[in-house]
Amino acid sequence: MTTNRPTAQPAVLRNWQQVVDKVDFAFQPIVSPHTGHVFGYEALLRRWDSAGFASIQALFDTAWETGNLHSVDMMLREKAIKKFARLPGATRLKLFYNFDNRVIKTEDYQP
Repeated sequence: MTTNRPTAQPAVLRNWQQVVDKVDFAFQPIVSPHTGHVFGYEALLRRWDSAGFASIQALFDTAWETGNLHSVDMMLREKAIKKFARLPGATRLKLFYNFDNRVIKTEDYQP
């Protein structure tokens, strides 16, 4: 079993920037149960259906299958961070970002 990402096939490549432009992030507050204060937000991917996917999993599976998972993840991270930075008080808060663990199997991944 290989741990490398699949080889991209030109016939199935998508314009991933257009996909990233269509999806959005919602921010779920993470609250201290002791104080009730928000100490961070989890970035939750939304509007994947407007980008033509049946689910979040389908989006990431397609990115993986076409050899684009790492670059798609990096574009999504950038989008989430930019949106988070515009929140009031963002400099005092933490952003939690979930990623597809197959990213660590890609050739472009750097620990």
